[in-house]
Amino acid sequence: MSIILNLPPELESRLDALARDADKTREDYLVDALERYLEELENYNDAARTSGLTKGDRMGTFAADAIRSDLELEDR
Repeated sequence: MSIILNLPPELESRLDALARDADKTREDYLVDALERYLEELENYNDAARTSGLTKGDRMGTFAADAIRSDLELEDR
């Protein structure tokens, strides 16, 4: 399969430099990067499925002070 990818000039320069220094092709690096990304995404999706999260769920962050207040805990 062939894919046309327009890279920003800075990213293209970095990719070219890495490929030249390692005697690899740009395609070698792009295939490796895509494989790693897809594996990470698949692992995340597996973990989300296992934990019961759905696409609509969002993990939020909460300030410790707000949690202490909600739970009526004493400040340290």
